[in-house]
Amino acid sequence: MFNETTILACVSFFPHEYYLNIMRKRKNIQPTILYFKNAAGEITEDFKVFTGRKKAEEIVRTTLLSFIEIFQDRYKNKFTSSHLRHYNGLKMHLEDFQNKKGFRVDFDTIGRDFYLKFTNHLKEKGLKPNTISAHIKRVKRLMNEAIEDKLTTNQEHHKREFKIIKEDVDGYCLPDNK
Repeated sequence: MFNETTILACVSFFPHEYYLNIMRKRKNIQPTILYFKNAAGEITEDFKVFTGRKKAEEIVRTTLLSFIEIFQDRYKNKFTSSHLRHYNGLKMHLEDFQNKKGFRVDFDTIGRDFYLKFTNHLKEKGLKPNTISAHIKRVKRLMNEAIEDKLTTNQEHHKREFKIIKEDVDGYCLPDNK
């Protein structure tokens, strides 16, 4: 009988047969020669990692929190430094929210649930509605940039529930002392 090592060895030596059988099972799709060459290379590399001949390469994935720094570097010459510092505040609030509420903050978790929990967290911290709205606006901006960079396909931040609430501010005029 075949065990996992034997199967991997067979796949390593005959990857085209392995993939051809898979493709035949999937609606008679006929793969190209280039597909077989790429698949054979991937399987061979995976087999080397599996047998310990090669170390696995760790894939570094960009998260929403790490993307804030990328965004700041990208626009450091376009925006003022005080404008970009607001993103540091947002990052601090997102990290605090993630640690205290246990909600993983990333591109794929931004949605209605995130919006409600994050705005409630900011209200608990004593932030005013206009400040909360400014943070939500920055999250939406980051998500739009991430979509352009093809880091995510999440479009939840465009929905109507993900709104920015503005509150009128009372202005006070100080009298002139003459």
